[in-house]
Amino acid sequence: MKKMFETIRDILLPGLMVLSMAAVLEGIGYCLCPASMQGGEILTLANRIGWVLVRISGAVLNNSGLFLSCLAGASCCKEKLTGAAIGISAGLIGQSIQSTQALTVLSGRELSELTAAAVDLFPLADGLVCGMIASCIVQKWHSSGTSVVLGLLGSAVASAVLLGMRILLYQGLYRLGQVCLLTGMPGAVLYTILNRLLCPFQLHRPLNLAVLSNPVSGDLVRFWARETAGDPGRYMSGFFAPMIAGVPMTCYFLARRLPETKRFQRIVLLTAGAASLIAGLSEPFEYLLLFTSPIGYVCYALLYGLFELLSLVSGFRSGFACSGGLSDLIFSSLYPAASSTWLIMPLGILAGVLFPVVLGKFITSYNIDNRETEKII
Repeated sequence: MKKMFETIRDILLPGLMVLSMAAVLEGIGYCLCPASMQGGEILTLANRIGWVLVRISGAVLNNSGLFLSCLAGASCCKEKLTGAAIGISAGLIGQSIQSTQALTVLSGRELSELTAAAVDLFPLADGLVCGMIASCIVQKWHSSGTSVVLGLLGSAVASAVLLGMRILLYQGLYRLGQVCLLTGMPGAVLYTILNRLLCPFQLHRPLNLAVLSNPVSGDLVRFWARETAGDPGRYMSGFFAPMIAGVPMTCYFLARRLPETKRFQRIVLLTAGAASLIAGLSEPFEYLLLFTSPIGYVCYALLYGLFELLSLVSGFRSGFACSGGLSDLIFSSLYPAASSTWLIMPLGILAGVLFPVVLGKFITSYNIDNRETEKII
């Protein structure tokens, strides 16, 4: 199990650098063009530049599964070019299978909104699995024609199985999201914890559909519609302090502990922290943490629950259209449902201390000896 996690981490590391930089570009683009996330008119030159940056970043972030499939193929095969070709082919097949058009034709009926949300998605985890399966099969049979066919068929079967599992999970998680929406403070804390636990597998989306994006009762919808009744923003406020301060400070702390020879790993960590700070896109750090210390990742999700509770009790309210980063904090502070935005300072200071202390100590004690901190990633 440990060796498998190390292999996955080796595959992810170069990809996380690209994903982090794409997330930073998205945050800058959002700052220049709020309409790219919130909707509205694009009028100025700065708006147009921001829109282009969001489109550039989206080209990477929206195809992360295909990107990781290619990396997995190259990493798991001794012949790197062959592995990359097999990996990207497996990703393209998986992406084609996991589409609304494919499932509509195969099922012979129109898809429900929830099923469609589960289908038109080829997440990073699926790309990783498909690329590794196809490449390992090809590697085992020494890149023969038969092995290539078997590898691509294996990735297709894996993609179909993962899609079926995701459709079933979406149904149950959507109902769980509805329960969270109806159970007040405990439901908000549970939603926040589950959101982070499920995010690496893109299984937080049905929760978001129920809690945030519901056209009538969705927390995000009501916040940006300038409503004030029913306390809009309560389900989003707990994300800001961890994403603006907790994750960036943890990344900085871990980068400082790496020796000078690990410059690339330092850059990966620092760009992941910048992506979380600017755009609230903490996924690059989360993948790194998940495959370094799964139990540490559970602690990470619980810390989010703690800050959701603190936000609810303190009265801090904010909302996001992209995610809980600095950009959204600034934009949402102008909306009527925003409240006590200044509390992000004490909450951020607490997150900036608590996250590195808890996660940094846990990771080093779980994976490495204190004398060998270069092995942290």
